[in-house]
Amino acid sequence: VEFYYAITSPGEGLDKVFSTMQDFFLGAIATVPKPASERQAHSVTLASEGYELGEGAAFTAILARPAVVPLKSALQQACGGDAEAADNLAVWLASLDLERTKALAAEQGGKVGVHLDGKSYTLQAEEHFKWNNIA
Repeated sequence: VEFYYAITSPGEGLDKVFSTMQDFFLGAIATVPKPASERQAHSVTLASEGYELGEGAAFTAILARPAVVPLKSALQQACGGDAEAADNLAVWLASLDLERTKALAAEQGGKVGVHLDGKSYTLQAEEHFKWNNIA
C-alpha cells in the first residue's frame, strides 16, 4: 500500500512533518508518505480521509495500491497508431492487479496478452508498461 497526503491547510510546520518523520512512518506502516502530486494517475484509491490537527492544520490521507503503469506512446505504436485502441489498452492495463500481473508476466517472459475490441495484443513489461512499485 502507498500513502499519499494532500495538505489542505498548512498550519505551522505541517508541511515538514511528513518529510522529517520518514523513519517513523517506515517503522509504523512500512512506507514513506509522499505528496499527492507524486501519485501515479493509475493507482487505485483504497481509502481517503481528512484530518484536522491543532492550530488550523489539516491534510487528507490517501491510501492507494500500486498498479501497472501504461506507457501510452509505446501502446499507440503497438496499435499501429490507433490512439483509441491505445487508450483502451491503457485502461485495461491500469485495472490489473499488480502482483497477479507480475506473476503472469514472469511465467511468460515479461509478456501479458489480451484480446480487446476484436484484436489480440501481446504487451512487454518495461516496453509497453512499467511496474508501479512502492519506493
